[in-house]
Amino acid sequence: MVKRPKGIVFGSEVNGHPQESCDVCIVGSGPGGAVVADELTKAGRSVLMIEEGPLPSPAESMTPKEVVAKYYREMGLFTTHWPVQFPVFTGRVFGGTTVINSGTILPTPDRVMDGWASDIGVEFDRRVWRQIESEHDEVFSVKPCPTERMSTSNRLFAEGLERLGLPGGGPLPRCERDCEGSGRCVFICPKDAKQSVNLSLLPKSLERGMRVYVETRAVWLNKSKRKVKGVICRTAAGGELVVHAKTVVLAMGTLETALFMLRNGMGWRYPAVGRNLSIHPAAKVFAEMPEPVHSWKGVPQAYRYEQSEYPDVHFEGVFLPAPMGAIGIPFFGGELADWMRIYDRLAGFGFFISDSNHGRVRRIPGVGPFVTYRVTFRDLDNFCFALKLIARAYFAVGARRVLLPLLDRKNLYDSIESLDNNFPGKSLHPGQMYAMAFHPLGTCRFSATRDQGVVDVSGRCHRHDNLYIADGSAIAGPLHANPQMTIMTFARLVGRGLA
Repeated sequence: MVKRPKGIVFGSEVNGHPQESCDVCIVGSGPGGAVVADELTKAGRSVLMIEEGPLPSPAESMTPKEVVAKYYREMGLFTTHWPVQFPVFTGRVFGGTTVINSGTILPTPDRVMDGWASDIGVEFDRRVWRQIESEHDEVFSVKPCPTERMSTSNRLFAEGLERLGLPGGGPLPRCERDCEGSGRCVFICPKDAKQSVNLSLLPKSLERGMRVYVETRAVWLNKSKRKVKGVICRTAAGGELVVHAKTVVLAMGTLETALFMLRNGMGWRYPAVGRNLSIHPAAKVFAEMPEPVHSWKGVPQAYRYEQSEYPDVHFEGVFLPAPMGAIGIPFFGGELADWMRIYDRLAGFGFFISDSNHGRVRRIPGVGPFVTYRVTFRDLDNFCFALKLIARAYFAVGARRVLLPLLDRKNLYDSIESLDNNFPGKSLHPGQMYAMAFHPLGTCRFSATRDQGVVDVSGRCHRHDNLYIADGSAIAGPLHANPQMTIMTFARLVGRGLA
């Protein structure tokens, strides 16, 4: 049963036409919204937060399948639509995607910040930015994953790299306290060890007086010329909540914030809304080992590797417990069943690509969201490099077979020689990538001028005086790293500016 913290109002119990007033209304409770709320409540501002999703239930009471159905947006089925279809996983729960991500926390790469300055004229004080990152390291207890807590898949991949003579790998930094390696990070940590914002930041803001409506969806902005006056919301029970606010901060996530802006007719004022979508196409390689390895035990995303010759390829561990792990196997029917029967002997390692192209989020009346996204030949080349490197690493530690994430009959190999001789290579096309996507960014990105983006360096929308955005949609991608730290650091600057 979900506890009822002080300050939480359940939209499933709200009918009629209630009204609320506050200094700042924050729409969204993920990493961006939580950090802004932290700054504002510390400064004594009255804050009302709107969250479409529910409070998370204790993980022990739910199976991974139930978690996906209840807390993943569109039950994990939200995808890009054309010309490639990649599932894009984001959270719809109090705490946002931090509740259902792997807990990896990485600083913003310098080369990304250099690109912001040269490409869109956005410069941040690096000293201040790094200081905020250090503060977050402390707040979220960020530290490298110990080797003994890594899953077997991670340790085997690291050993394979060593045997291949490839240096440069190491443990991933994670936000956790007293992690026991339960292996369920993306299905809500059963020990509350992962420091998602619903555990680390939001309770403090509630203690300082913030109020939150969960199970409540923001629908309309109440706006007049350059000012917004508040937000009109629908509760799960069918009520209409009217929020009067001096300032509104949107932190609904990259996809939802763009769709909300489009629904409210902001496309004509901000032509960049919905454009510049950056995602990280991702996949994993499976390896059949001679003996059981039980790869679902231990921290699944614990180790990373990068190679300077391919700077846009980022290797990170990943493994899901059965039966959810079946979604990563590019077979169906009897062939899928055969692989699931040996699941205890499977190792697996993943990667993501910093994409070289931008997609677009549209809202089509009567249809809903429509996301276009293309994979370039450069991205496809990076994808193939990643597949072959992971395969080689697992063969180096005795794998019997490797299974590549390709919709192609040539996706199964029993030796390095067969991989070298039969890999389809240049005959592949993007439609054969058995991939998914993570870390969407950029659909309302910051920019020096309003023709290139939606918000300025402070998070304020260029053509509005009191409308701000503080989530992944404001971050120009690709980021070359897991984005939680970057989103929180930018949101901290937004919050301090408003406080």
